[in-house]
Amino acid sequence: MSVMAYRVAIRREGEQIVMYIAQPATMEGAFQVATLKVGAAEVPEVWEAFKEMGRLIAVGLAEGAGLDVTALEFRDAPEHEKAGRA
Repeated sequence: MSVMAYRVAIRREGEQIVMYIAQPATMEGAFQVATLKVGAAEVPEVWEAFKEMGRLIAVGLAEGAGLDVTALEFRDAPEHEKAGRA
């Protein structure tokens, strides 16, 4: 069985925080799944809920593909993605 890898990428774009589903090593072909105003992200409970939504999306996509999720990995974006648009 061939499994396509993906990631949930969260990045600031102007006055919004944008969540994407993207390939592991690039933002090329990424698609947007959620946005949050920067001001709202400054409220800790809102920011945690937004990140939890990303976790749920990742797990839902994997389980929808018939995969068992045993772990999630969280890491900072690579340097080449910290500026610019997807």
